Amino acid sequence: ITKLADLIRNSKNMMAFTGAGLSTAAGIPDYRSGANTVVETGPGCWEKAANIEKARKEGKLYQPPTKTNFNVTIQKAFPTKGHMALKDLMDRDILKGVISQNVDGLHRKSGIPADKIFELHGNTNLEVCEKCKKDYMRDFRVREAQKNKDHKTSRKCDKKECSGQLHDSIINFGEALNPNIIQGAWDAGVK
Repeated sequence: ITKLADLIRNSKNMMAFTGAGLSTAAGIPDYRSGANTVVETGPGCWEKAANIEKARKEGKLYQPPTKTNFNVTIQKAFPTKGHMALKDLMDRDILKGVISQNVDGLHRKSGIPADKIFELHGNTNLEVCEKCKKDYMRDFRVREAQKNKDHKTSRKCDKKECSGQLHDSIINFGEALNPNIIQGAWDAGVK
């Protein structure tokens, strides 16, 4: 821990790269944890889906494991001590940016400026105009589409001169990451 503290203290351009482990502490289940996970949120989404399908084929009702201690929706989750520690490092000008694989928006909720967060897989509450690229951060889940590569929402851009179609920002499996976000993260990391 002392060596890590020294590396952070002496860093000239520190970036953080976060994933599901940071958000499980907020009660958000991950995708990959198996049936025997020690994570308090219980098995991940894929494990649950596989167990639900297995129960359906057997004509049974799926019974989730009883060891799940807490589990919240993304919209009801709050930033964890880990999120707030990153915010503190940013406030002290030690941390220059956060690259995140999470779609939960907890880094934004922590108070880290949006232009310092690079959400590789999108944000479940963020929609973007296809024409003018204006961002709309919502307090609800914006994804409405049932098909994997359909990202249109039912809303339009509110700029009178635009009125473009809004799209969710989620990157689904099989889709390419947004090159602008990758470039932004790269640029922030090499300044």
